[in-house]
Amino acid sequence: MQIEYNSKKKLKTEYYSGELNNPEDLTKYGLEPLRKKILRQDISVYLDSDEDLINILIKKIIHQEIVDTCDSILKEINNRTYQLGNIVKWETFAGGGH
Repeated sequence: MQIEYNSKKKLKTEYYSGELNNPEDLTKYGLEPLRKKILRQDISVYLDSDEDLINILIKKIIHQEIVDTCDSILKEINNRTYQLGNIVKWETFAGGGH
C-alpha cells in the first residue's frame, strides 16, 4: 500500500504542479485538465485533500489494523502455551510429582 501511495502521490504532484498536462497522459490516468494554476506551496494542500490518495491511506490503515490484530492474537497464543505449561508443572508439583 505504501508503494501504491508513493506512486500515486508522485503522479498527483506532477498533475497539480502542471507538469502532467499532455491530454493523452491525462486520459491515460483518468485525470481532467487543471483549470487553474496551483502555486507550489499550495500543492501539499491539494495532495492532502485528494480523494484517490485518501482512499489509499484508508486501505493502508485498514491493512495495518489487520496485521496488528493478527500479531496480537499470535502473541496471546504464544503466551497461552507458556501458561498451560506452567499449569501442568504446578499440577504435577501439587500432585506429589507423579
